[in-house]
Parts: sequence; structure tokens; C-alpha cells
Amino acid sequence: MTENFQKFEKVVAESLENRGWHISFPPANTKGYDIEAVRGETRMAVQVKNWKKNVGTPQVKQLTDFLCIPMGKRFNCGLLVTSSQPIFI
Repeated sequence: MTENFQKFEKVVAESLENRGWHISFPPANTKGYDIEAVRGETRMAVQVKNWKKNVGTPQVKQLTDFLCIPMGKRFNCGLLVTSSQPIFI
């Protein structure tokens, strides 16, 4: 768990940018994703969580469920990044 969540989120965004992704942030209070990352035909919903615990099935299911609702259908993949471990879906 990191002490400064905004800094952690910024590091995640910068890391993706350094790997060739175009990064944008959704409007405040948008549920389902924290960062939108686009590279070529890939549009990825990125959730950034400040968790000490390991990611379990419920957290992964929450992201996959988001990708199946109308708001999430514009994404073709998702990335769950936590301060404990990243999960690519």
C-alpha cells in the first residue's frame, strides 16, 4: 500500500506512456476505470487500486463485469493495477 494514491496513479500512467500508450483520465466520479490507455486498435480500461492485500476473484470479476456493460464495451481489454500486484485481463 502506498501512502500517496495520486502519485501511485501517476506512476502507473507514466509507465504506460513510456510503453507507447496514449493516456487519458475520465471525468471525476467515473466508475469502472481510472485511466484510459489507447495504442493502435487496443483501448484498455485501467483500474488503479491502493491495496495491501492480494487481488482475488471478486476484484477481477468486478473489472470483467465492467467491460461487459454498455459503458465498458468500448474497451477491448482491462488492466487492474494494485500496489500489491498487476493483473491483465
